[in-house]
Amino acid sequence: FTRADRSLLVIHGFMGSIHGTFGFSEDTVRRLGSAYDDRMFAYNHPTLSPSPRRNAEDLLERLDGHELSLDILAHSRGGLVARELARLTEGSRIDIRSIVFVASPNAGTPIADPERPAGLLDGVTNFVGNIPGSDGFALVLEMLADVVFRGALPGLDGLTAMQPGGDYLTELNSQPVPEHIVLRSIAAEYAPAATAEPSAEPRQTDLTTPAVP
Repeated sequence: FTRADRSLLVIHGFMGSIHGTFGFSEDTVRRLGSAYDDRMFAYNHPTLSPSPRRNAEDLLERLDGHELSLDILAHSRGGLVARELARLTEGSRIDIRSIVFVASPNAGTPIADPERPAGLLDGVTNFVGNIPGSDGFALVLEMLADVVFRGALPGLDGLTAMQPGGDYLTELNSQPVPEHIVLRSIAAEYAPAATAEPSAEPRQTDLTTPAVP
């Protein structure tokens, strides 16, 4: 590829995967492939322990030596990784043209707030509860319960990066995204009803997407 050829980079969110997060229809994939001449790639990465910056650095190590012009589609915590990529690639051979944030926690999310440990468990329960049964997912829940209630949460950089008012987001939000990058966001306001009945339907989370500086 060259910088004259636009490519699409897709980044998943917290505890996600590309296939699990982006359920694109075949028609959508064809249309995107046509728009980008099939120059599309995705970044699967760990989200619990490494910070978004570490995720971005790891991706750039894999892209070392390539000259790219990128549009980024980022879900949830993936938006923070995209913003780190924007910072780290400034003045390099990789040109980020635009970022689309889908429910990205640019101002944080309650699921990463150590003062609200139940928020994390609620969020993960929603996530796991919508996937057909697997003992492996039960083990994930047990691990997260142990993390939260035994006080190990501050050691998980990938999670605490989304803490509202935390050191990571305070520093990230103090640095504006380069002006040439076009920013767009897709978000929804959601308030759970107090009388909501259990449902097998996917439920939205309280991740939010305020304006990026």
